[in-house]
Amino acid sequence: MFIPWSEVTKIAEAPWPNTLNIRGSDGRTLQLDKLLVGRRTVLEYMRVHLPPHLYKAAFSYLLPLTALQQRVNGARRRGL
Repeated sequence: MFIPWSEVTKIAEAPWPNTLNIRGSDGRTLQLDKLLVGRRTVLEYMRVHLPPHLYKAAFSYLLPLTALQQRVNGARRRGL
């Protein structure tokens, strides 16, 4: 299955572990294994081709510890 970057409308966790759903504007859903070798490369493509809110969702699902650390560091910088 192929979903063009411009047609991606939603990125969310699947109901089963280690799977990410990428939904297209026509309702098709592509499933991506969160343990995929090369997921940082996939994230880089997402950063370049997806709107910021979709990239941020993908980043949070694919690299949750890194995303959490970035949020904690941001809160520390703001003095929270």
